[in-house]
Amino acid sequence: VKARVRRGLSIRPAGVIVYEYDRAGIAALEYIPKDMPMVVVGGSFGDGEYQVINAERDGGRWMTMHLLDLGHRTVFHVGRPEGPTDNTRTNGWRDALKERGVTAPDPIIVPDDDLEESVKAGRTLGRRGDVTAIFAGNDETAIAVIRGLREVGRRVAADVSVVGFDARTFGAMWNPALTSYTQNFLDMGERSFRMLFEQIQAKRAGDDAPPSQVEVVQGKPCLRASERAYGDGEIA
Repeated sequence: VKARVRRGLSIRPAGVIVYEYDRAGIAALEYIPKDMPMVVVGGSFGDGEYQVINAERDGGRWMTMHLLDLGHRTVFHVGRPEGPTDNTRTNGWRDALKERGVTAPDPIIVPDDDLEESVKAGRTLGRRGDVTAIFAGNDETAIAVIRGLREVGRRVAADVSVVGFDARTFGAMWNPALTSYTQNFLDMGERSFRMLFEQIQAKRAGDDAPPSQVEVVQGKPCLRASERAYGDGEIA
């Protein structure tokens, strides 16, 4: 990380935007000069004087609340390894269950790049009769979980509701079309650039830096066909 940052700084940029999504992003912050105009995207509150946060935790909470509002007694979670900040989808899932007084089941954590483990998680959950709703950490995981559910004879959404996160374009083409949550990356990019450009202008003019700013960008749900109210799938 240090070598990459030095390489980037060697072209003498006017400012930098750091996407603090993983440990590499956190490490990069250590090697950027303090007088360099900078905006942190993502991370936890307070990680940067100028910061744009994508509300992943809020999104995870919303998706879980949605399933609980449909009447499901609890929501199981198949997620990725949690990031180095507290702004995670998994924490949002925990928040929603805690708010409703529901004991959180043990989450199944699968590697980012191993969808077969997500398929196995779908099989494991599908063999349990108490599993009626699953919140997956992203759309790829959700689709792999759906495959595992089908392999053990569970129907989506008639038997088990499954929702994802990120609202990837292929989710709408899946059968059933995948309910998911989209993050507003365009808004995040525009806000972070505006924040950075204001710092650059002030530095070039010899003015004081703008006041510290932290902005949260909310996403929105994309409700489709992979979830339904508890009991609606029963065959008369």
